[in-house]
Amino acid sequence: MKKLICLLLCLCLLTACTPMQKESSENSKLKIVATLFPQFDFAREIAGDKANISLLLPPGAESHSYEPSPADIMTIAEADLFIYTGDAMEAWVSPVLDALEDGPYILDITQDIDLSAGGHETVHETAQDEARHSHDVDPHVFTNPRFARKMATTLCAALTQLDPENAAIYEANAAKLDASLAALDQSFKAVTENAARNKVIFGGRFPFAYFVEAYGLSYDAAYDSCSSESEPAAGDVARLIDTVRAENIPVVFYEELANPKTALLICEETGAKPLLLHSCHNISKEDFENGVSYLSLMQTNVEHLKEALG
Repeated sequence: MKKLICLLLCLCLLTACTPMQKESSENSKLKIVATLFPQFDFAREIAGDKANISLLLPPGAESHSYEPSPADIMTIAEADLFIYTGDAMEAWVSPVLDALEDGPYILDITQDIDLSAGGHETVHETAQDEARHSHDVDPHVFTNPRFARKMATTLCAALTQLDPENAAIYEANAAKLDASLAALDQSFKAVTENAARNKVIFGGRFPFAYFVEAYGLSYDAAYDSCSSESEPAAGDVARLIDTVRAENIPVVFYEELANPKTALLICEETGAKPLLLHSCHNISKEDFENGVSYLSLMQTNVEHLKEALG
């Protein structure tokens, strides 16, 4: 928080010395800044070449520990549209926006999503019993393709409001994206409805509360939600090993941009296969340079989930 206050003071000094003026030309492209990869990718799909789109979170960086630099704050201030994922995911956003006298159009891309409807309670099984566990709001709404569709629709509405001249283009592109997201949802549904089991095991943190609820899955994980702890408890790891052995579970998932050592340990002890289940909140530098998309990452998730539930 002290660091954030210092950044805001820097912003005040910068804005006092160099007043920010947006281009007034009707032909200038929209400047869009997105905090996380899903909304960045959706903006690319919907706006296309009608906007200059930047991803605030550096590829490969950990989203939960990210703090904006003075340059990041200036980038936000100079944008036409700033897209973020809500205060539950990015608590740093509100104080930054409050300090901007003349900032961009602000879009909380989760504003039309009922966060209590998917992921606030999920089935969390252990080797001993099955119980309902209440969680704080899971900020990773984009792991549920049905919520991703709502995010894309919300974004399209903002773009058409900011740039009505290109509204038809935005709406056509959004319709194509929506069709692809709907097909993705059906792919996950087909996998889960025809699966031999409905439990998934995570050897790391768990950002998939909305996902497992959407498709009727149960889970067990080394961490509950996105814990800040560096190591899982030994008892939790032992429980997962027992569960994988007892139920002959073929796959243990790990998350992106994290050391998969716990998942690898469980697999070494049980003979299960480690596989990535990508939450899409951020991507590696290599993936960014290769032009991966939310849809391509999630399609890989479809194949990995099929193997885990087979």
